[in-house]
Amino acid sequence: MDNRPRTPSPIARLLASVTLAAASLAATAAPPVDALLLKYSVGDRAGNPMGSLKIDVPYFQGRDTEVFEQINLHLHHLQLNTLPPSPTAAEAAARKTVALPVTPALVGVSQMEFLPARKLNEGRVLAVGVAMEGCGAYCEAFYRDYAFDLRTGRRLVLPELVTPQGTAALSQLAAVAHEQALKKALAQVSRELRRGSKSRTPEQQELLEIQRAIYSDCLERQRLDNVPSIDDAVFEDHALVFSAGRCSNHASQADDDLGDLQFRADAQTLRPHLTPYGLAVLLNEGDAPPPVLNPYAQVFKGAIDDRWLVTLVFDLGESAEARAQPFAAATYYYDRHRRPIPLTVRVESDGWTLTEQPATDADEEAAGQPSPPPAVIRVRRQDRKLVGEWRLGDKRFAFSAGAFPLPH
Repeated sequence: MDNRPRTPSPIARLLASVTLAAASLAATAAPPVDALLLKYSVGDRAGNPMGSLKIDVPYFQGRDTEVFEQINLHLHHLQLNTLPPSPTAAEAAARKTVALPVTPALVGVSQMEFLPARKLNEGRVLAVGVAMEGCGAYCEAFYRDYAFDLRTGRRLVLPELVTPQGTAALSQLAAVAHEQALKKALAQVSRELRRGSKSRTPEQQELLEIQRAIYSDCLERQRLDNVPSIDDAVFEDHALVFSAGRCSNHASQADDDLGDLQFRADAQTLRPHLTPYGLAVLLNEGDAPPPVLNPYAQVFKGAIDDRWLVTLVFDLGESAEARAQPFAAATYYYDRHRRPIPLTVRVESDGWTLTEQPATDADEEAAGQPSPPPAVIRVRRQDRKLVGEWRLGDKRFAFSAGAFPLPH
């Protein structure tokens, strides 16, 4: 029988670590921005076996309304698959709890907690962390970190901040750091085992042997994989932290004292690998403006046939390869209904074809009726606008949407 003390739940351990990190950053950060707290409830419905879920989401406010409107839109889209209330409706929305359907982003989510926002880089960047627990066959805790340029509301993504050559170089540095951490942990465990087992309980001996197996196997995998992909990061003051996850599987994570393999790139490490915009926003060096569009996280607002208001969001792709490509994934919303409609994206020589992804059987069962056939949006770029046509069978309507924030 294992008499070792019970470890906290995955979400409790994660919250403890990231809350301490956020607190240390907040101690030196600029004063926080104002925020309302919006309350959401996700009921016990098909697709969410975890029952009712309560989520408190910050709604950021400030003098430049469109900056914070874009930040709020990204956070609601990415975490809840819905649109936020408008700035004029936010105060009223904060006085009630809004019921949400089980969107793809919320399936299996048992806990979600937004951590205190961090102002970084002398107030140039707003970073927001979200600690979550997702449950399927078992429950796992995970963490997401979002960062925004407070001058524009633009979501900061690595392909705009780090050059392709810099991505390769930072990946190599991360691989070296991970290997060194594994070798150090393995050496420590091996030293303990060499001292003999007389001073240890059988449980302690077993733990050391398990750890040796975990770290040895992880080191071998690290060597076979050659270089880890650098496709996401946690933002710190003038630094980025890249994580490769932990070595252990779910069953053995309580035995893994090493935790996530991380590599922290400070200002000196980052400097030669950043784009001009990355230098400006991360290190406050120069004042290079961002590109006109952010094709990895761009919001467009417009209408179909000048009647039905819509919001179109381009996202980072799912895989490491797709995340490095512009306009890799997309979702759009009818502003009135606020339900996400995921799109497949086909890049063509003169524009993009965006096709609604067909509904699943579970979607149709939840809706209580068959879903309509998928529509297709064919668009081309005109400066900061996308113009084209929305098509469904014989129906044809004009489509037009401008990059948000819209020009005055």
